[in-house]
Amino acid sequence: MEDFPFMRNEAETAFIRQHLDDDLHRLVLSRQQYTGVDVAAMAAQIEALRKIKDKAPSWYLPSLQMPAMLSVEQASSERTGMFKARLFSGNAMADLTGGMGIDSWCFAQRFSQVYCVEQQAALAQLDQYNFGILGADNIEVFNQTAESFLQTFSQPLDLIYLDPARRDEASRRVYRLEDCSPNVLENLDLLLQKAPRVLLKTAPMLDVKAAIQALGAVSRIWIVALRDEVKEVLYLLEPTAASAISLCCVNLDSTQPDFPLPWRRKRPQLLSLQHQGDISTSPMLRC
Repeated sequence: MEDFPFMRNEAETAFIRQHLDDDLHRLVLSRQQYTGVDVAAMAAQIEALRKIKDKAPSWYLPSLQMPAMLSVEQASSERTGMFKARLFSGNAMADLTGGMGIDSWCFAQRFSQVYCVEQQAALAQLDQYNFGILGADNIEVFNQTAESFLQTFSQPLDLIYLDPARRDEASRRVYRLEDCSPNVLENLDLLLQKAPRVLLKTAPMLDVKAAIQALGAVSRIWIVALRDEVKEVLYLLEPTAASAISLCCVNLDSTQPDFPLPWRRKRPQLLSLQHQGDISTSPMLRC
């Protein structure tokens, strides 16, 4: 792996701890008062830590090293990450789009072994460092592309999770599955060969009907909101597609109830529900 741009020493971590609540603009302007510390870099670390405080409270630790702000902004929240993790458990799973590592860390609390795949060398190095600080010793980081990992990894997996990047080479936002990276549609057969279950996260902007038609192997869908704002849509892919898809709307940290619905595969439309209580207690449709 290439070295991360900087790895903090104990003095820099102590500086961050001491100035967590300071006015960062003033701190940078007064940088000449501090010797042996890159104040601007530490201010950027503090800014990222403040942002992660609400997104992932367990990660609000001065000893953790924060990546670039874009990675922090794109990371899953701890709340949605734990929701995903609690849907599954097993021996081994792979997170093919590691990013900052929050989802991998959440899954590590439900699986004996987690393989975190991150193609950016510096970010992969940072992930390994932070997992050590967090005590997540059951996460192994692979610095390679998702496609390369799929082609070379041969150990059994119970689950594969991926959250494809939704920006093109020019950093413009994209939403269609074929425009995201990795391309799930091109790798779908290989994904389902490597694991019996594949959990795909997409942006709410992606049309659910179009996604079902393109993927084909969808068995369950979760539309996940956090405090009344839809954050992500999850598709569970399995080799044998059921005739009806279980669709569940979940609103985390809200008084709104979960809402499970059956979805007819051949004609994608919601079935009429006359006995919501009976349906919600069905194991197939429980959120």
